[in-house]
Amino acid sequence: MKMRFSILLTTVLPAAAFALPAEGPQPENLETRTEYFTHCQVVATAVKYRTCPSTSCTAVGQYPNGKVLDVVKTPLNDIPAWLKLRNGYYVYSYYCLPA
Repeated sequence: MKMRFSILLTTVLPAAAFALPAEGPQPENLETRTEYFTHCQVVATAVKYRTCPSTSCTAVGQYPNGKVLDVVKTPLNDIPAWLKLRNGYYVYSYYCLPA
């Protein structure tokens, strides 16, 4: 009898635990959640800001080390990535960390 009970515990119960729905509130869909942080600080000597999120886009200017920037969009899953600034330009997150 003891043997059957331990077989039941090792085979049926782990499978049942995975089949049950999670209790409580569910996390937001990561694909639709884009806001991660709202400010970043330039940690490089300078960081170029661009018209679109690519190095092939025009670099309009650059921000100096220590400058805190207003961020409006950050991809949650792709860090480092391009950050969209409140002014509409983009900087690369490798050079601008959350502030």
